[in-house]
Amino acid sequence: MNSHIRYADLQALLQQLGYNCDRLLDDNKHRVYEQATAGSLLTLADYSPDQPVHPQTLYGVRLELDNFGLLSREEFDRWVDRRTKANAEKANGRNAARPSRRPRKGVPRRSP
Repeated sequence: MNSHIRYADLQALLQQLGYNCDRLLDDNKHRVYEQATAGSLLTLADYSPDQPVHPQTLYGVRLELDNFGLLSREEFDRWVDRRTKANAEKANGRNAARPSRRPRKGVPRRSP
């Protein structure tokens, strides 16, 4: 697992899975993520949204999500791969939409 996942990406995933991400611990250095329905509770460092997530943290989140039946390890790994690719393209300035398929032979391309 790599460290191209940002805390903003991870928080967005956790919110999609029903986690409440609003609570800070008394030290204001850690954020508590709680999924009340499943009973899952994660405590993560409260880094800036653009800060990369350490691979050890990703492994811990992956294990927690799988153990509570919220997202399987395979689904989590696919999510990491997709986000890593999207973040790399964004960093390389390739944020523009690209065609998803090639035009058919003999069909002229439309001009923009």
